[in-house]
Amino acid sequence: MARLRGGMEFPAGRLRQIAAPPPRLSATPVVMHVRQRPEVHTGQHVEAGQTVCESRMSGRGNRVSPFEGVIARMELLDDDADHKTYELQIICDHRETPTSISVDLPSGRKLTNWLRVLSRIDPWAEHDGGVGLRSQLESAKDRRPDTVMLNGLDRFASFPDSSSLLASFPDAAAAGLRLIADLVEAPDAVMVVAKDMQIAGQLRSDCRRHSIRLMMKKNTYPTAHPSTLAWVALRDARRLSPGVNPISQHLLMVNPWTAIRLGRWLESQRLDIVRPMFIGWPEPDSHMTVRYALPGQSLLRLHDRLEQCVNRSTMQVLLGHPMNGRKLFSSGSEVDPYDVLVPEDELLLTCLAMDAPAVGQVQACISCGWCAEVCPTRLRPAEMYRLCKRGGPADVLLPQLNWCLDCGLCSYVCPSSLPLTQTFRQMTARFERILK
Repeated sequence: MARLRGGMEFPAGRLRQIAAPPPRLSATPVVMHVRQRPEVHTGQHVEAGQTVCESRMSGRGNRVSPFEGVIARMELLDDDADHKTYELQIICDHRETPTSISVDLPSGRKLTNWLRVLSRIDPWAEHDGGVGLRSQLESAKDRRPDTVMLNGLDRFASFPDSSSLLASFPDAAAAGLRLIADLVEAPDAVMVVAKDMQIAGQLRSDCRRHSIRLMMKKNTYPTAHPSTLAWVALRDARRLSPGVNPISQHLLMVNPWTAIRLGRWLESQRLDIVRPMFIGWPEPDSHMTVRYALPGQSLLRLHDRLEQCVNRSTMQVLLGHPMNGRKLFSSGSEVDPYDVLVPEDELLLTCLAMDAPAVGQVQACISCGWCAEVCPTRLRPAEMYRLCKRGGPADVLLPQLNWCLDCGLCSYVCPSSLPLTQTFRQMTARFERILK
């Protein structure tokens, strides 16, 4: 069991190696959300890799059909003047869905050539450095990074999604990281992994072959957050504000699946369109389950036990880790779990009992200092909480909220059960509305 100060416990999932290559998937309708009006129409036949929406947003590429199929439905979901969202449903023409598409590699390692190809085959994870791979590469044209870092630490060590990816595809991860470093002409390529990782020997060999520096850090949550990792892992301890493009600090950051996807593309000239989805179960020391998933599939179809969770009055399903993962659904939820789709970015689902971690009755702050002790960015959450309750002042509170990682540690160690993280989220949203 993973234990935090204050007695909160979470079940620990074990490292899980993935069988490669991925199995072919049963044909299924896939839903895509796009930000501009689609270039296709209902009933149109599309080929694998065909553009269905041409992006006009900086840092985002075109959206393409993941397979050969038919546009079954196209609907405008949000008609806000500054933000239109369309939903497309594509039905595969075949009984099985392919797991990769054929994409020719750009010639050489010139950044502009690769960006031209990458812009046709979005999405690339926005978890890369908190802003996305393409946003960083676009910025690197004007401001070259001196370091490219693969963040191989798990955001919650009990559920080793990043570690499992690196354990399964060590050479592909190293090859993909080397490619990115060459594209931006960065002199230093670094792979950061947990000290106790089981495959350190294999990674060390692959990193040496690709001229990558392997760095082993104690995986203390939430070290894996880009802001914290840039702070504690680099020699010069540079600070990276949450949500800011790492290129502003001459740093480019990627997650393991991005590097692996690029490395596998280099090897086969086929680009993965499905990816692993890890499922952490509530039993102590249980093995995680991994399922290959196509973004836009029904999430409940990944595993029978997810459907069973819907019918159990004590279960909830979170997207991400149990500290601050977004709740997708739980028993009695207003959200129809069958309408919840596999997301484009997250790799982890966590199934927990609805009363875990236990939250006691809210009491007065006892000034124990635990919240400040565990805060990874050295904030003073109890003092911030009091300022939030008073509504400001904004010039004092807003800079502190901008450094909050929303990790949830302060809430989970608080012996008075103060809703610290929830209050900070509400106050941040309030300031965002005021500043618009």
